Amino acid sequence: MDSFVLELEKVLAPFFKLNYQIIKFMKKINKILLVVGISLALVAIIGIVIVSVKNKSSFEKDVFNATETVNTSDKNLSTKEDIGKEDVSMPTIVSTSLSPKDMYLEYKSEYEKMKISADYKPIVLKYGSLYAIKDYEQNQQQIRETPSNQVETIFLLGKKMNQSLSDITNVEQEIRGNRAILLVTSKTVNNYKGGIGMIRESGEWKIDHEVWLISNSYFDESGKPIVNLDFNWWFNDWPANRMPK
Repeated sequence: MDSFVLELEKVLAPFFKLNYQIIKFMKKINKILLVVGISLALVAIIGIVIVSVKNKSSFEKDVFNATETVNTSDKNLSTKEDIGKEDVSMPTIVSTSLSPKDMYLEYKSEYEKMKISADYKPIVLKYGSLYAIKDYEQNQQQIRETPSNQVETIFLLGKKMNQSLSDITNVEQEIRGNRAILLVTSKTVNNYKGGIGMIRESGEWKIDHEVWLISNSYFDESGKPIVNLDFNWWFNDWPANRMPK
């Protein structure tokens, strides 16, 4: 199975690189080897997935005045803050008691229960940020133009390649203002490392983008290995045009 997954990754690699063209803020990746859960490939091909591949060279650094660091056992947050006018479908309201980590794990649990591609829409509306929902709606034309059998084939391959709950060995979270980063470790064949960006919208933590990288394969723009992909690295890599409003 591992060899099958690796071969499948090679075949789908071109699609992974297309992913953030859909949301129009990515450039080519500078010597960073990205292997994304097929959820990302689904966005690129049929536009039905929240998660996104990031490009370090296209991100702008920003500084936050207030920084709050929490461990996975910290108290849950319930502060309600308006993120601005919503011009897309209203997401389903989830329990206000969930932390970013718990919200993400709940999303993963529901994601794995999907049977067909149409099952993804309610999950996007429930767990996705307003940016992610808008991306989903803008990409519906791609779905309509793709033969249904191809859509379902890609969907099923995507589910098989995505990191499952049983693959996840550790989740750490850090909150800065209305943004949160989850650092996720996986036990799969390539030892994937995940960075999940979440936004607090009206008191609820929503998933904005999800990135998986192959362990020990990170390089900066000069070609030097990046030793520590810590919270600061991920926060600085946050897409400038996807900040909380």
